[in-house]
Amino acid sequence: MPIQQRQSGRPAEVVEPIGPLRLAATSCYGCRRVTLNIFAHTPPCLRTMSIRQAAPSNSDASAGFSISVVMPLLNAMPYLTSALRCLEHQNLSNFEVIAVDAGSTDGTREALVQSGFVKVIDAPGTSQTEALNLGFSMASGEVLGWLNGDDFLSEGALGWVAGWFADRPDAKLLYGDAMAIDASGRRFGLRSNVRDGQYQQLLHGDFIVQPSAFWRREVFEEVGPLDESLHYTFDYAFFLEVARRFELHYEPVVLSFERLRGGAKTAKGGEDRAAELLTVMEHNDRSQVPMAFQPEVSAVHAHASLRMLRSGDRSQGLDSLKDAMKVGRPRSFTVVHLIAALVGGPSGTANARLVSNWLRSSARRRTPVWPCSLRRDV
Repeated sequence: MPIQQRQSGRPAEVVEPIGPLRLAATSCYGCRRVTLNIFAHTPPCLRTMSIRQAAPSNSDASAGFSISVVMPLLNAMPYLTSALRCLEHQNLSNFEVIAVDAGSTDGTREALVQSGFVKVIDAPGTSQTEALNLGFSMASGEVLGWLNGDDFLSEGALGWVAGWFADRPDAKLLYGDAMAIDASGRRFGLRSNVRDGQYQQLLHGDFIVQPSAFWRREVFEEVGPLDESLHYTFDYAFFLEVARRFELHYEPVVLSFERLRGGAKTAKGGEDRAAELLTVMEHNDRSQVPMAFQPEVSAVHAHASLRMLRSGDRSQGLDSLKDAMKVGRPRSFTVVHLIAALVGGPSGTANARLVSNWLRSSARRRTPVWPCSLRRDV
């Protein structure tokens, strides 16, 4: 399929943030005051209240550069509307969006068709990994990435990514920063797990936020397809395999917004996700889940143990408790995750991750850096 020639949309009106916690700072391009609100309800990609802007990429070299974004979708409303709106505000004319719909019944397909720029593939009953592999098999871009229906790309991200790859013909995979948001779009700081690293560091924890990662087509041709036996950790498994063969490149630029919410697969994965993590690590010659995941996984097993003991299943409950003890030494974050799961279920788990992220992000005191190509005054 040929890449569609697209024109970037007119910048959306900037909305003044509201909320209880506000941080005022002076913008880098003038003396106006810019107000950032970590908990503001926002259409995230369309309100780039930048304090710092990324260095310009090579716009001349990237003019003919093509990017394919695959979206695996199943009942993605109401978040999909904002995700599509963000895709309309990319400063790159040469990109395509391929949405693989697994049989949505909530208006997802209708929204895709109405957008006018998305190629829709109907694939009822496909899993997320099957949908992604199908989409990538039909992609024609030189650089690939994927975007879930509840995440967002930053405004101007694709143009910046195209320029970055055009400037670095030998680079294979790029990943950047991501802003954490909740179900309502409120911001909880930069994703605190993101850092510069290679394969050995990736074995200790996943520091790549999937919607902020892009790679050349030949990488997927060599490493792919995605492992369709995995349902929760296939992105981590893919990045580990890429890092085993290629150098990773990190840029501290906010390329996406990642939504952490109770309805997401990660929050609902429970013991199945924990088992997949162990499978992925065994494939990489490790016998335990990564240290960064240990508090969460230990809490998952402990929560399952309590649930089974309460229901009278003493044998299974004790087995889950043993699994919790095997994961690693109990830590304060294990207790936090356990209490959150007991009180709020998947939503509690997601909220614990958000608060933890905000505390760590605040402690690091990092200023967000945004793609600069569509910089505008606030």
